[in-house]
Amino acid sequence: MAIEDITERKQMEHGLETSELRYRRLFETAQDGILLLDAKTAQITDVNPFLINMLGYSKEEFLGKKLWEIGAVKDIEASRKAFQNLQDKTYIRYENLPLQTKGGSRIDVEFVSNVYGVDGDTVIQCNVRDITERKKLADLKDTFVGMVSHELRTPLTVIIGSLKTAVSAGVSPEEMRQLVNAATEGAESLAVMLENLLEITRFEAGRLELHASSIKLHNLVENVLHRLRESYPNPFINKVPENIPEVNADSTRLERIVYNLAENAAKYSPKNQEVSVSARIENSTIAVSVTDRGSGMSAEEICMIFEPFERLQQKTGSIKGIGLGLVVCKRLVEAHGGRIGVQSQEGKGSTFTFTLPLHIG
Repeated sequence: MAIEDITERKQMEHGLETSELRYRRLFETAQDGILLLDAKTAQITDVNPFLINMLGYSKEEFLGKKLWEIGAVKDIEASRKAFQNLQDKTYIRYENLPLQTKGGSRIDVEFVSNVYGVDGDTVIQCNVRDITERKKLADLKDTFVGMVSHELRTPLTVIIGSLKTAVSAGVSPEEMRQLVNAATEGAESLAVMLENLLEITRFEAGRLELHASSIKLHNLVENVLHRLRESYPNPFINKVPENIPEVNADSTRLERIVYNLAENAAKYSPKNQEVSVSARIENSTIAVSVTDRGSGMSAEEICMIFEPFERLQQKTGSIKGIGLGLVVCKRLVEAHGGRIGVQSQEGKGSTFTFTLPLHIG
């Protein structure tokens, strides 16, 4: 009688079962889409839950079909050629491949295909990563860099041009005064723009620190409006009561909020139209309002007004700025524990109102 020691075989079988279980667990819980294809027929043999959710097709709609038969791939001929190339190269990577969900939405994906040998068969594994948000962020970054470069160049051009002219021969005292004023306004515009950019950076990095103190609101508003009167022809009216209770806030940040709102109002108003700042007590908060009689906004525009880079293009073709002023206002107000909103009517103007607690932590 022959006795066969099957211990090693059992251990090997157990190891294979464990490996298969581990792979199946990873396959089912992966946070990227995974497709398995028969390398000979290109038919899909398995699909993981993440890809099912990503594209909106059921598992049954995937299985047994070729990738280009599902409807997710728009360029069918290119998909077929890619499959043929994969037979030779055994590896293909697409950094940015557009796919269409069952519901008709477009998503951008990173698509990587590898050919493997499994138990004598050849299998293609496709890893699909949704990069739609990453692409949006990259596009936003490109937009941001382009807009910042352009907008920083504008005041710099004014400053450099004015100073070059000022030092040339034959400039009268009055011309010199005008050139110096132009250079000063350009420098101030540049400073405001850079400070808004820095505030956004601090907020995004979680480094925004508030240094609160008691502030006499009427005086702070008057100081801000005095600066704006030197740059804009609009009448700036301070309607904040002198006896209104002091507010506990970061004075530098509060000045920036009022400045950004009042300057924004001036930009969107005819030169002779009034821009006013008022304040009132509302429960345990002080509500500060900045009102203009400019072009106003539609409901759709109001929904976007506090988003970066949003600009009312059809009405403001000559308006300078990268659209960060109101974003800064919103984030600074919220950092103080307050809220900001706007009421507007097209053709009649807008009122931006923000609230600040009488006491903040």
